[in-house]
Amino acid sequence: VIGMGLLEAIDERTILSRADAKDCNMDGISGRANFIKDLTTGDLRVGRFGWKAEKVDVRHQVAEAAFDDMGLGTSLFPDQGKAELADDDLNRLVTYMRLVSVPGQRNHTDPKVVAGEQVFKTVGCSNCHMTDVVTSANHPFAELRSQDIKPYSDLLLHDMGPDLADNSMIAASEDPAAPAAASEWRTPPLWGTGLLGTVSMPRWLLNDGRAASVLEAVLWHGGEAEATRERVTKLSATDREALLAFVASL
Repeated sequence: VIGMGLLEAIDERTILSRADAKDCNMDGISGRANFIKDLTTGDLRVGRFGWKAEKVDVRHQVAEAAFDDMGLGTSLFPDQGKAELADDDLNRLVTYMRLVSVPGQRNHTDPKVVAGEQVFKTVGCSNCHMTDVVTSANHPFAELRSQDIKPYSDLLLHDMGPDLADNSMIAASEDPAAPAAASEWRTPPLWGTGLLGTVSMPRWLLNDGRAASVLEAVLWHGGEAEATRERVTKLSATDREALLAFVASL
């Protein structure tokens, strides 16, 4: 949940500029935005939170989590018509979640980490795990505006292949308004990945926690990421260790 306010502050046009649903540039990557109804305004907006990018902003994410995970109704998600969490308290939670900071990169001058960053880019990881973006100048919170950030995510949906598909049985569709297919997932931000071992061992990576290490998570990648996965498998031991050292520094 780190850096949610910064992700919220990314302009929708920035996200859409990286979408290529029909793979027009023929690079094998065809990320698409998930358009979701804003529960407050009723407008269609680009989803950016949740495994399927099904929440449009931090307020949406917090209110739905309160209801689904704790059974607390809000004005956005009433519990049998009741809002047990008042809007003032909901707003406090949203403010807190917007401002949970991102840990700084560690060992960023280590030659192995520097080399690993280049491997990360050359094998194609950065095609989806976007390395650099500037947040909008128009976010309500001044401290989140015009920030140069490295989320390592494009916040788009990508087809990750049948091995990572959920059990929804939703088929892929060329309709831009179609819901996320069973095999489509939002690119998860990688910032903070290197500290996951401090929180939990094993690290429980990927959408269902099946991977206990970064390399195992990479090897589960399929679909649009299959070519990148194959490049990783063909790396020399030195380059592979550098790649993993870089991810561990995030």
